[in-house]
Amino acid sequence: LPVLTGAYAPAEGGCEAAAAAFIYIEDMAIGANKTTGKVLSVKQDGGSYVLDVLWIEAGSDEAEGDRDTVKIDVKDDRSFFFSNTASKKTLMRWCS
Repeated sequence: LPVLTGAYAPAEGGCEAAAAAFIYIEDMAIGANKTTGKVLSVKQDGGSYVLDVLWIEAGSDEAEGDRDTVKIDVKDDRSFFFSNTASKKTLMRWCS
């Protein structure tokens, strides 16, 4: 993804938001709170990316993971709109 790696928080709550609201962008993965998201595939459509993600909670193994579709609409290299099957579209801004 053409965004910086690191922690992103909802623009509304800023970097002071509760830890559960953060999304973590890594080189080949995505994370949220105590959950790691293994990216199984990525489809690009302009500035939008649709990720097929397997969410694996800390302490669990891959067989217990939940598949999800995550959509990321890149705004610039430090912000994007995030949505998935459990959350509405939210503007996320880079914190660190």
